[in-house]
Amino acid sequence: MKRLILTGEHGVTFMRSERSDLAVPFSFRFVWGALPSPDELASYVAARSEKHGPGTHWSDYAGRWRQANKGRKDLALVEFCESYETVELWFDPRPNDQLQLVWLLDFFCSHPELVARLKLRLLDYNLIRASPEELDRWLVPAVNVTRDELETAAMAWQAYRAATPEACFDLLARDLSALPLLRPAWLNTSLQKG
Repeated sequence: MKRLILTGEHGVTFMRSERSDLAVPFSFRFVWGALPSPDELASYVAARSEKHGPGTHWSDYAGRWRQANKGRKDLALVEFCESYETVELWFDPRPNDQLQLVWLLDFFCSHPELVARLKLRLLDYNLIRASPEELDRWLVPAVNVTRDELETAAMAWQAYRAATPEACFDLLARDLSALPLLRPAWLNTSLQKG
């Protein structure tokens, strides 16, 4: 079975690539304005219900639904991921992408059965602008998601959701090497939040 790609809002290229069975871009803007509430985020990844309006479910922005997947698009994200051997997280260095990544990793922390399937692929700016054909030729190393990535993400997400910016600044004194694109994005994001 092919892989599932979860990506940032600029993942449109992956939707047209042959690298995956399905690519799901996430559209939340975490950098500017108020953060979505925990209930809104939980609803976004939950199974679709009558409460979901257009654009409020994780599957609403997924591209190229194959016939085998169409009947599964109303599932909760975790249930949908369970049928894939590999779930790849493709995120670029931009602050919003890094925040989406830490949010997703923090979300997957409470689903250990899926963590073993998670792979992280960190993108550079060249891949963001690549055509689907160019993207299919690039070899972007995949890293297994481990406890280090999950703990770093949980720490970062908790700091970013804090009511005051001190936790964001304090995070910069911590070891963030498990997510190597996080520190530069964090510097930019902390300055915007502060």
